[in-house]
Amino acid sequence: MRLKTHQEAPQRDLVHDQWGATMVMGVFIAALLVGMIYYVWGIGDAIMHRERMQDASDTAAFSAAVIHARGMNMLALLNMIMAALAVVAATMATIASMIGWAFALASFVCAFCGPWCGSCCSACPYAIRHGIEYDRASSMADRVDSIVEGLMRGLRAYAVGIRYGVPIAAQAKVVAYGVDVYSPVTDFGVMAPPTRLQLPAQDDETDWPCNEKVLPWVRLFSPIFVWIFGSPSPYMAGGVGLGMLEAPGHARRWCQDGYFQRITDAAQTMGNDEYQVQAYMIGSPDFEWTQRGVAVAAWGQGEDAGRTYTNLAQMGRVSFAQAEFFYDDDETDWEEWLWHMNWRARLRRWRLEASGAGGVLGACGAACGPLGSLGSAINDVVAH
Repeated sequence: MRLKTHQEAPQRDLVHDQWGATMVMGVFIAALLVGMIYYVWGIGDAIMHRERMQDASDTAAFSAAVIHARGMNMLALLNMIMAALAVVAATMATIASMIGWAFALASFVCAFCGPWCGSCCSACPYAIRHGIEYDRASSMADRVDSIVEGLMRGLRAYAVGIRYGVPIAAQAKVVAYGVDVYSPVTDFGVMAPPTRLQLPAQDDETDWPCNEKVLPWVRLFSPIFVWIFGSPSPYMAGGVGLGMLEAPGHARRWCQDGYFQRITDAAQTMGNDEYQVQAYMIGSPDFEWTQRGVAVAAWGQGEDAGRTYTNLAQMGRVSFAQAEFFYDDDETDWEEWLWHMNWRARLRRWRLEASGAGGVLGACGAACGPLGSLGSAINDVVAH
């Protein structure tokens, strides 16, 4: 009998040979593992993309609300500056009226000077003195009035520019976040409502600012500073009393042209739509390379995976957030809201259904491309 040497290969039975049996299963399992790895990788990328998109919309909405709050604070500051100017001008006019009345009283008494009223002659020096003082005070009041009127017109024009410019600046900020700051995750950003053309403020054509913010200071300062431009006399005391009666007219003169700013009629309830700012970010997630990896596990038949990734891609295309600017005080009188720099901004928890965006996208259908399929699910989304 001949012995086998190590160079001789054993005879194999094709039917009963089990060598390499696990390799066949390993090929299928390896393909499955590759697909699972790509699938998990794609899910992770989708989550990261979604988080980044949400960061972009949160930042954009909050920044837009901050810009609006700063605009409202600027209007409040301008109101206070214009009120201070109006106080100066109205005080000067009231002082001139007080001295003018003192001159009139002294002149009236001096008119009876003679043998029949010797004591009346003592009023004549006061009449002369108050007449000179009245001319000086009246001339100065006219100059102050002219300067203040020019400043008030300029400040009002500045306020109008703020009212209309702030929404434009906020929109530009949101767009910049979408096309630059968070790019390439985001492609574009927009602030809503896009129809907002100005801040919720308008020219105040009522007498409320003059009665509440200007007149009290005029009544306080006029009797004090009248002695700087006039000299003490019994007639000056009467002139102060009569001049105080004209103080309201001098104060209200600065409300006739609508220099001051107030809250609009539609924005007199804090927290309503006039104070809400929404930001929408649009991006293009790249899931094609992970889709090809998942298709390996399905041997090119990845229809279910394709639908999953399509849904992920659609949900990752849009993110949204809402913020609001508000008056941070317990003051309930809306007329006071533009007289204090207490405007702040904050993010809001909200349901997109309230904005109507889901219904719009759902009705849009195929005309909106991949965004059309978002309409059925978008109303269930809650931000923050």
